[in-house]
Amino acid sequence: MEEFSAVTVITSLIALGVWLALTITQVSTWAKRIVEAARARDYRYVGGMSRRRTTELLWTIPGIAVLGITLAFGVELATRVLFESGSFWGWTIVVLVVLAGAFAGLAIVVGVIRKERPDYASIRADLMDLVGERITAERVVEFRAMLNEADVRQRRIRIGRRNKAGVAGARAELEDISAGFKDHAPMGNQAVQSIRWSVAFEVFWRASLIGIIAVLVSIVPWLFTLIDIVGAASSDALPIVIALFFATPISVAIGIASTRAALAARTAQHAVYLKQRAEVVQLLEEFDRTSRKGVAGLGDRVAKALQILRDQQS
Repeated sequence: MEEFSAVTVITSLIALGVWLALTITQVSTWAKRIVEAARARDYRYVGGMSRRRTTELLWTIPGIAVLGITLAFGVELATRVLFESGSFWGWTIVVLVVLAGAFAGLAIVVGVIRKERPDYASIRADLMDLVGERITAERVVEFRAMLNEADVRQRRIRIGRRNKAGVAGARAELEDISAGFKDHAPMGNQAVQSIRWSVAFEVFWRASLIGIIAVLVSIVPWLFTLIDIVGAASSDALPIVIALFFATPISVAIGIASTRAALAARTAQHAVYLKQRAEVVQLLEEFDRTSRKGVAGLGDRVAKALQILRDQQS
């Protein structure tokens, strides 16, 4: 069997390692999206739980953990240098570690307490906190401005980087499916099955950056190996090229399936957004009427509207 060049071997090993990492990421995301599609519900929390950002929940604890590990290594290095290389460099490293920890911790705190963007759930929670109170027309206008800001991100299903994927037909179909889930939330694998494979195929090639990178990376090993074989005018290693070639269709299949699950999760969650927005609009209309008329009985009327929403929810 023809021996491969060192460049081919090293390049193929690196490409296979990157491809494997990307594939594991895709499979993990695939499983996560399937669970999200099946569990997309309007979970009602009170107060701060309704306003807590997903980013805060996902990244604060891992960020603190990474910071803690980094500081531990820094302290260990500073201690070693302090006792082995003299006090000057040791204390210098200690000061740098302390400053790095302080600024990194400050960055995490700033990230946690930064101005949050309003969403339907947080606006609804704020309105429910005001049930039984009379708010001014100016306050109603502020709530409507927050609703408009939330609409930019939640009113339509977003596909692609900055929602710029040219899949208008697929987007319209997903929104029709989402409208059907508004009254009856999908159960089990229903959300995934509602997404046509052709839609997933189109969105994958137009908006799945990681999936396309995985496909391109999977081409590198068998392409370099094939070039090596052609240059040596030998076909003894052709079975290896064929074996490496299978990584590409595997990447395409996983990418399309993962995209289908992601679209299902997005569609199911969008149905939840539609319900939340309808409740926000209903509460705002009730507050708006009472604030303009200045009539008595505001608490009773808003409480009645809120009870109607709860009955609809149940």
